[in-house]
Amino acid sequence: MKKGAIYTAIIGKGYDLVHQPKHVDENYDYILFSDELPIGRDGVWEIRRLNYCHVIPIKTARYVKTHPHELLPEYEITIWIDANVIIQKSEFYHRVEELYQSNVDFSTMWHSCDGIYEAMLIILCNHWENEDVIIRWGQYLRKHNYPRHNGLHETNVIYRLNNGITKQFNETWWNFINMYSRRDQFSFDYVLWKSILRYENFLPDETNTRNSDIFYVPDHKNDKIKDVASTYGNVFVQYLALRRDRLNEIVDTYVRIFDTSCPFILRIWYGLYYRLRNISIIIRRVIRNKLKNKYL
Repeated sequence: MKKGAIYTAIIGKGYDLVHQPKHVDENYDYILFSDELPIGRDGVWEIRRLNYCHVIPIKTARYVKTHPHELLPEYEITIWIDANVIIQKSEFYHRVEELYQSNVDFSTMWHSCDGIYEAMLIILCNHWENEDVIIRWGQYLRKHNYPRHNGLHETNVIYRLNNGITKQFNETWWNFINMYSRRDQFSFDYVLWKSILRYENFLPDETNTRNSDIFYVPDHKNDKIKDVASTYGNVFVQYLALRRDRLNEIVDTYVRIFDTSCPFILRIWYGLYYRLRNISIIIRRVIRNKLKNKYL
């Protein structure tokens, strides 16, 4: 039995292609969980059937990400890797061995966002999550005094020792993903903040899969779905999309919403205010341009 497994998931039809790592290490098994692909092998990947299904398909993949202790209990080390992340160099395995020898429980990578609050607003701006989910999770964070500027981690590559403390972390993390946002980064840093596990970044600060030559990350086959929030008729998203240069102001506004016990009323008020203000700005701009054209 090999001590480590590198594993991933492809859920649903046509979301991701099966990418093969450029470097393979014989000390690890490569396991791909899927609800659609036929059981067998695809290159180095052993394809296994997943016997779990969430009503939200993305959360099915998140279940695989957060449950190596159940799905792969026979391994001492597990390394989750998103299906679109390709291992390019042998340095990846060297780093895994360093973490193992240092008895590190958990490792992932730095993210460029200032923190969860900023990340939530960027995600909302891009229509990758619903506003009601954002507000409920933001309220939870504020209620439990989660700090504003606490950094963020990327979770597309995760090293874990398969032990009791990481099992507890995994279960807590999954519970938040299941109850709140499908965006697992939102809850990861909160759980890490509360945890006592031994954590270390997989790569140095300001380095992750997007700017390290150890990895190559092509776009997802279908990329991210951007019509989530628009189906809910969010009154604030239009302002977010128009004024990304004022992100800090918008985060401040949402933090005030998170702090209130009646977010729906405030959301309508703030949204109406900013929407009317933007309409007036657009009207003035149109009139100004017409006058300019008239007198040129």
